[in-house]
Amino acid sequence: MVEAGRVTAGSARSLVPELVTRGGDPETLVQERGLEALSDSGELEAMADEVIAAHPEMVEQVRAGEDKVLNFLMGQIMKRSRGKADPGSARDLLVRKIRG
Repeated sequence: MVEAGRVTAGSARSLVPELVTRGGDPETLVQERGLEALSDSGELEAMADEVIAAHPEMVEQVRAGEDKVLNFLMGQIMKRSRGKADPGSARDLLVRKIRG
């Protein structure tokens, strides 16, 4: 499910202990807990726009070449998505939006 992009690695890690001890169907657990990865790119894009608008000083730091600040901005997207956004996609989207 991780390789198919249906859940994030973090979500999958949170399910493994329960699957090992209790068993069950991973698909069912993912649906029951609402852990499916964010698949609506428009929703992810809206979150990125919100984060960029809320942190203009950090956006300028990224434009100046300070890539470590991207981690904070990615964290904000992950927070808004409750961990459902794919980190790689979030990072790529931020870079594209900030640097053009």
